[in-house]
Amino acid sequence: MTDQIFCEPKPGFVAHTAASRVLAENPLMRDFVGNVCEVRFPASARTTDALQKYGQSENSSQSGFSLCNNTARGLYDEISYHPEQARRWNGAMSALATQINFDFILGSFPWASYTDATVLDIGGGCGDVSIGLAKHLPSTRFVVQDISDTAREQGADASAEFGARLTFQAYDFRVLQPVGNADIYYFRNIFHNWPDKDCVEILRNQIPSLKKDARLVIDDFTLHEPGTLSACEERKRRWMDINMLVYFGSRERTLEDWRALLTAADPRFVLLNVKVAANQPNTILEVAWAGWEAQYWSRETDFRSEVSCNCYLRRCFRDKIHRER
Repeated sequence: MTDQIFCEPKPGFVAHTAASRVLAENPLMRDFVGNVCEVRFPASARTTDALQKYGQSENSSQSGFSLCNNTARGLYDEISYHPEQARRWNGAMSALATQINFDFILGSFPWASYTDATVLDIGGGCGDVSIGLAKHLPSTRFVVQDISDTAREQGADASAEFGARLTFQAYDFRVLQPVGNADIYYFRNIFHNWPDKDCVEILRNQIPSLKKDARLVIDDFTLHEPGTLSACEERKRRWMDINMLVYFGSRERTLEDWRALLTAADPRFVLLNVKVAANQPNTILEVAWAGWEAQYWSRETDFRSEVSCNCYLRRCFRDKIHRER
């Protein structure tokens, strides 16, 4: 009753509310609450132990979740051995996906300028985001890649109306990307699930497949600068930061953290645009790959450092974007 799930209409009586009705009737909400109660709460109790044992984690198995479940595996690897847990996790993620603001996503990247594009929705789970985008982008093809068999099976049923325009593929982004020549590599809420070392590996695994003019679209939580948000919004960001620590030993990142992560993966990743909104916890980063420029560099050009090279490429991309728009 303290959270208004039940109420006391008169002394000695406990009654249902609209909130308890949702729990009774909405399977995604049941999955979400079940995940919080049976996965997050127990893992939270071991998170301090994980910090004392590992310090700054280097992989997702160094977490409160892994200690709580007495496993050397991270969350995603662990639940892959437990189909019901995997199903519930995917259901909980789909519950969160119902809150996605597609207007923000569509307005933060020039999707329409990519005619007949192929989008790789990397780590896309049940395909909730691709399904939402496909409704607005009728000429775009989506390939939802995920390691979870359960997620792909659940998503295939929901996406049947799109036919061959929306397909699912088994892929673990900890290995090299198998699909080449895609136009857009889309990551929604992927990197905040992984410590920095793993994020660098995920980014590097995309490099061999990247073509000229390909874009990485990173749609992820971003921590704010101090004093820039209301107390309510700040609580949401801090809450998610703690959740990432509990589940994965990871964290949310500031914009400067994102810049550093891209540079650590490869200085040839060029951050072109950053889109933020006051009412959106996510920031959308548009990232280009400048590696293909190497063949055009003059042997006589003196690039004194990786920083000067990256600045030069950034100017080239920005000049190109300005001409196109």
